[in-house]
Amino acid sequence: MQKVEQELKKRVLVIDGAMGSLLQASGVFKKGMCPELINLETPDAIEDVHRQYIEAGADIIETNSFGGNFFKLKQYGLEDKLYEINYQAAAIAKKAMGDKGFVAGSIGPTGKMIKTEGELSLEEAVKRFSEQAKALKDGGVDLFIVETMFDLWEAKAALMGIRQVCDLPVICQLTYQENGRTLTGTDPKSHVITLEGTGAFAVGTNCSLGAKEMIPIVKEIRKNSSVYVSAVPNAGLPILVDGKTVFPMKPDEFCACAKDMLKAGVNIIGGCCGTTPEFIKALRKTVDEHEKINNFRKSTFSLCSRTKGFFLDEIGFFLIGERLNPTARKKLTKALNENDLSLYMDEAKKQELAGANVIDVNVGAPGIDEKLMLPEAISFVQGAIECPISIDSSTPDAIKESLKITDGKPLVNSVNGKEKTLELLLPDIARHGSSAICLLVDEDGIPDTLEKRIAIIDRILKRAKEYNIHEKNLIFDCLALAVAAEPYGPKIALDTIRYLNERGYPTLMGISNVSYGLPTRKYINSAFLTMCMGAGLKASIGNPVSPTFMVNLKAGKFLLGNDHEGKEYLEFAKDLKKEKVVKIKKTDKRDIEKNGSKSSLYKAVLEGNSARLDDIIIDRLIEEEPMQLIKKHLIPAINEVGLRYDRQEYYLPQLIAGAQVMKKAFEILKPKMMENDTKHDIYGKVMLATVEGDVHDIGKNIVKVMLENFGFDVVDLGKDVKTNLLIERLKEEKPDVLGLSALMTTTMTEMEKIISLVRENNIDVKIMVGGAVVDQEYADKIGADAYGEDAMDAVRKAKKILGVDISGGEK
Repeated sequence: MQKVEQELKKRVLVIDGAMGSLLQASGVFKKGMCPELINLETPDAIEDVHRQYIEAGADIIETNSFGGNFFKLKQYGLEDKLYEINYQAAAIAKKAMGDKGFVAGSIGPTGKMIKTEGELSLEEAVKRFSEQAKALKDGGVDLFIVETMFDLWEAKAALMGIRQVCDLPVICQLTYQENGRTLTGTDPKSHVITLEGTGAFAVGTNCSLGAKEMIPIVKEIRKNSSVYVSAVPNAGLPILVDGKTVFPMKPDEFCACAKDMLKAGVNIIGGCCGTTPEFIKALRKTVDEHEKINNFRKSTFSLCSRTKGFFLDEIGFFLIGERLNPTARKKLTKALNENDLSLYMDEAKKQELAGANVIDVNVGAPGIDEKLMLPEAISFVQGAIECPISIDSSTPDAIKESLKITDGKPLVNSVNGKEKTLELLLPDIARHGSSAICLLVDEDGIPDTLEKRIAIIDRILKRAKEYNIHEKNLIFDCLALAVAAEPYGPKIALDTIRYLNERGYPTLMGISNVSYGLPTRKYINSAFLTMCMGAGLKASIGNPVSPTFMVNLKAGKFLLGNDHEGKEYLEFAKDLKKEKVVKIKKTDKRDIEKNGSKSSLYKAVLEGNSARLDDIIIDRLIEEEPMQLIKKHLIPAINEVGLRYDRQEYYLPQLIAGAQVMKKAFEILKPKMMENDTKHDIYGKVMLATVEGDVHDIGKNIVKVMLENFGFDVVDLGKDVKTNLLIERLKEEKPDVLGLSALMTTTMTEMEKIISLVRENNIDVKIMVGGAVVDQEYADKIGADAYGEDAMDAVRKAKKILGVDISGGEK
């Protein structure tokens, strides 16, 4: 047991507060410089800040290495000093702390998005985080803190990178918005399930919101977590006073919020932006007066996507939708051979709407390279649904590649008792923190006795333990043999379910095999499903679109107490009209053309599906001109994507995916328009820039993509743009709108200077501001014409201030 865990078993630990503001006050940090370079140039200043927090009562101090990853350092030309900077950060903190407490190696975001939405692969991200982790470990850190992550994938990559280096404890913190989700749509439950599965020592949240606003998020994290929970809030939300950024919350107000978090069962608590040694001193006193609360969730089987998850003990039983399997489904095989995955997306959505909790994805068909096709199919499917994915293949390499792109905590279908299979798959299942279906089969085939099945169960459990795979991540498939061929097959399966249920292990089964070769199979399947559920079965692979199957499943859950007050069953009964007809959901009228058929082009943008986009456009051009395609299909589609984003039906990944399809469609249409001597309407020129001293540009880049796809000509000056250069370019380019971005409280004041200079130089341009630290009040105060809250809001504001309507025509 690590020393930090020994202390946490006794008491709540206090983390230090903000570093940057104290360095700025001391005069060593200048605008535009790399904060981590101070580790080498003025190490005494860093040590002094650490000592102030130690004296204030911090148990854990964080290294000055938040931006010490390869990509952040490269922005300053310091990537070759990565090891030295991070090693020194740890050494300085260790020297200051001594044996009085613990040093946490701080690891922050790269500023890039992990594929499939971004330009950075998972393996590259893991490699870069691993480099930073090694330097921090060598410098002497006691634990790590992965913090201020808005993307679940990046947090997972950082954790995986650390795990390649050592087994020191890791705290994993995401940053949340006011809607209770991260920028990419992750909720606290999915956050916890994913990062616990990947091996986080503690999960939590930091930055983003003020202490008061963070309380409900912390409570949700604590409610869902079986590991330690951390909370590191800001001192309120920043405001501008006399040209300076100020966090308005006082230490006593901060501590009042901390009390609510402590009552919820937080184990590690500290301060982020705006907090000082004064805050930590007050927090220390609050923690010491508080009785430690143990409020851990019971560890149980769980699965999640990026945006939605479940615990088995909460829902009692779950259904895996089986329809995405090309075996005996000619339409799916044809779609795979034509590389048209839109049918996979449609089938996945249909199953989710019909009640599937998990969607199984299989591409095993003749002539299909599963290693290439399975990850691609999963990418399309998970962009269309919210529920978790089951990665289904008998090809280990296909599963390994798919784990690299599957969101959240997926289910691997499957491993078995064969030693070769266990050796090939268990290391990757452990590394990615996924769950797995365990087939009770080995080199001798499917056992025909319970005793032989128990031997396989014990072998799988033993090998999983060797790879540090927790038992809660395994579910056993009890494999019912066809009763027509093996009369005792169903009984052995039922005995296996009961045996595993008594040992506390969840079980799963594909029911339909039991009736193979018999007439009226659905009645045998229904009877056997009921028997299995009564024996303790916890999941089934089945067809959620089958009324007979679903009515038995819903009734079984109700009778076994897994459907509180029968709500699921009663809702299903209302929709049940005929034996073969289930009212799933009326087709959305927004997706329908006048002639009653779905516009494949409109649908491609709406779903972020670029498969066969060239063919779709070529077919459309037979009947319509390029500009008609843009106005009747593309613009209405991207407008709908924006509306769904605003309603929080879509999140950033879907927004970006739709924009990327739109961009590709424009690229295909551009030569056709030139042939016809027509031009796509340009609604105005927008110049974008991240202000001087600020090297963050991921938000600005998303705004750029959206503006371009809505018909604006965009000039992007990049990040850390010198103010005098910006003024010169404004005079040269003469844009209609200037968009300014700032992510740091230390750089947001540059916006006011730019606006003043624009007015002094009589430059005729409308100014829109945005960024994580900016709000409407600040925009009004500095005289901006508009405030863009996010990428879609920036598009709306650009349209509004230019008085243009780009809503498009009929679909």
